[in-house]
Parts: sequence; C-alpha cells; structure tokens
Amino acid sequence: FIHAMFTENDTTAARGLLTELVSKYPESMETYIASLDMDNYGVQSRPQQTVGTPRSSNQGKSDLPKEYNLAQNYPNPFNPSTIIKYDLPKDSRVMLKIFDVLGREVMTLVNEIRPAGYHQATLNAAGLPSGVYFYRLEAGSFTNVKKLLLLK
Repeated sequence: FIHAMFTENDTTAARGLLTELVSKYPESMETYIASLDMDNYGVQSRPQQTVGTPRSSNQGKSDLPKEYNLAQNYPNPFNPSTIIKYDLPKDSRVMLKIFDVLGREVMTLVNEIRPAGYHQATLNAAGLPSGVYFYRLEAGSFTNVKKLLLLK
C-alpha cells in the first residue's frame, strides 16, 4: 500500500500508514520493508545517520534510538550485496562480523567506536560462494545474531 501511495505522490498518507504500522507491529518484516520503501523514495521514515558521521548540532537526544537493535538484512536473499542496519542508543564499540554455517569468521564489516544513532553497513559478498551465512553485532553489552542467504 505504501508503494502505491508513493506512485500517486501521496507521501503524507504513506507516512501516516507507516506510523500506524510501527505502533501496531514494530518488529514485523512488513513494517521494516515499508520503512525501506519510504527511504527508497527519498522520504525518511525514521531519523537516519550515515555510518561514521557525527550527529549534527540540531539533532537532539530525542532523535536517538532508545535501545540497541539489529535489523534483518535487506534484501534477503541477496546477490552480491545487502544492507545491514543497526541502532545504537549511545556511543559504543561496534563489532559486526559475518560467519559461515560452520561458525568460521568470513569477514569483519565494522570494528570501531561508533556514535549513538542509526547506522548501516553494506556487505559485498561477491567473492563468497552461495549459501547461508550469519551476521553478529556486538555493541556495548548487546549481542545479536541474524541469518542471511547469498544466492548466485
């Protein structure tokens, strides 16, 4: 529905629908995809921050996430690249690593201190074989793991 609203240039209605989705189904994949649709059409669905860019002086604390979060990568399945979004409620040392199904570390996407905010990392898996992989985010006391699928 949100995609259809954008094709009709009704961004106000699309924003309203997304707000309703977030309040009723904050953790659903449909809400996440709708959020990405809004981002793709150039309408920010939530405050965004480019990885590694410090917060500007006009961003207040209310713009920051309330808790750590690791989102499902999008697209999934993917070939050859995918985006992994994560939220940091405070400045944190971040480790974002990719593992194969045997638990072997394949690569490290992030290994540094990042400012509080909304972040994303791009996984380019052009040199990896098709298959199931896992990504793990460690930030502060938060750790989470999610699965992704590379199809060539």
